[in-house]
Amino acid sequence: MPEPRPADPMRDVRQADLAFAATITFAILAWALLYQAFPTIAILLFLGGLLGYALMPAVDWLHDWNVPRWLAVVLVALVGAGVVALVVVLSAPAIAAQISELPEMIRATWESLRNLWERVRGDLPAGLVRWVDEIGERIEARSTEMVPEASTLTDWASRAASGIGALASGVVFVPIFVFLMLRGYHGFVRRGAELVPPRWRDRFFERGAQADRVLSGFVRGQLLVALIIGVLYAVAFTIIGVPLGLVVGLLAGLGELVPYLGGAVALLLASLLALAGGEPIDVIWVVVAFAAIQALEGGLISPWIMGRKAQLGPGIVIVSIVAGGELFGFVGLLAAVPFAALLKVAVVAAVDAYRASPFYLRQRTV
Repeated sequence: MPEPRPADPMRDVRQADLAFAATITFAILAWALLYQAFPTIAILLFLGGLLGYALMPAVDWLHDWNVPRWLAVVLVALVGAGVVALVVVLSAPAIAAQISELPEMIRATWESLRNLWERVRGDLPAGLVRWVDEIGERIEARSTEMVPEASTLTDWASRAASGIGALASGVVFVPIFVFLMLRGYHGFVRRGAELVPPRWRDRFFERGAQADRVLSGFVRGQLLVALIIGVLYAVAFTIIGVPLGLVVGLLAGLGELVPYLGGAVALLLASLLALAGGEPIDVIWVVVAFAAIQALEGGLISPWIMGRKAQLGPGIVIVSIVAGGELFGFVGLLAAVPFAALLKVAVVAAVDAYRASPFYLRQRTV
């Protein structure tokens, strides 16, 4: 009669790790497949989930003070809408005035670049000069094509109608989804927990807490970082006297939602606009302000707000952003780093399960 196999106390831990890794991977793949089949629905779900997750702490805080959850959701929504409306009312006139100057700024920037090119082209290789001249001619040719063909007008109309429809769907359905998520999130989690076998739950929820810390860093933390950095850029560029400084700060703040994009937007646009403003010294001040804000972000703001919750290297971040943008467009840029961080948690769980397995720990036979 064969001897019974010895008990393996780590078996449930390994299985829970593998189940968690499979759950995270399946959820991301399911969203990717939904995007391929119904992109509008996938984008609405992602944006709704993003906003809902960002607002969850405020709703939970009110609920802990015995405010009914539905009322806590309504109060948070009203406060959020009020803050957005206040910001729009206060900043809209200045932004509108600066945007009205945009055509002239574009013309002045183009003229400044042409003058700079004429001064330096004689010192550059002939091949590079021809290549840049060809690009400039193409840009000028495109800018003079003021009368589109009928087919182009039809295409523009179709895209505009589609965009308006998608925007209307977003305005209607995203708030509804956010409200339902905030109101029923914890109940949904409890019902999902009942599907996890009891022997796996402690380890499974331990991994879930790690994933929650990752998401809190890249959703709530990144939104706050983007807001702070956007304000700093807007104030700095306005003080320097960069044309459209508020607009550039706003765009840079939005760009901060994608790692490395906000800084690139701020430096490039502010430098070009400062050059077009006719004061070359302003370009130096733009670079100084950019370096100071980047140092402040990297040394104080991001570590204080986000810590090292995801611990992703620059290489992984860049590859994930490129892959996300290539596969899913702009929403892929937003989702790339959080998804990559979640996948890292899943991979770590799977690797831990493998290293604790009898196959890995088995001694080599002589």
